[in-house]
Amino acid sequence: MIIIRAAEAADQRPITRLVRGARLNPLHLAWPHFIVAEEVTPAQRTLAGAGQLRPHADGSRELASLVVLPAYQQRGLGGALIQALLSRAPFPLYLYCRGELVPYYARFGFRLAMEDELPPSLARHYRISQAIIWGATRVLRRPLVLAAMVHPGPQ
Repeated sequence: MIIIRAAEAADQRPITRLVRGARLNPLHLAWPHFIVAEEVTPAQRTLAGAGQLRPHADGSRELASLVVLPAYQQRGLGGALIQALLSRAPFPLYLYCRGELVPYYARFGFRLAMEDELPPSLARHYRISQAIIWGATRVLRRPLVLAAMVHPGPQ
């Protein structure tokens, strides 16, 4: 059985391992901001996925660090984590994602955001990320796209 729950202090190390294993941004991984998906069996408990509502200094929030272990993907777990995070989120809610994931997040009410729509702290992160991606695109010789998205809240 899979349960979605608020993270606990004991989840900090498994959350960090999940995020680093997925090669996502390993900064600002404080367990109180996370929701986790856990498989519970009589024999063991396995952290199968996680995501957070990362707070920023200007009061904005970002859906971040969304990760599901490969063995648990394609089962709706990512969507369940997003729905759980949206149910707790202040709006507007922002996120960054790879360009190919824009249609996935659009299913949950997110839309592309222009840089001037982003709050100051997120706009600064976005500009820095765009510079890094510009360099990585040159080195890897393949296009990389980072999209900024916003969820305006319930309509």
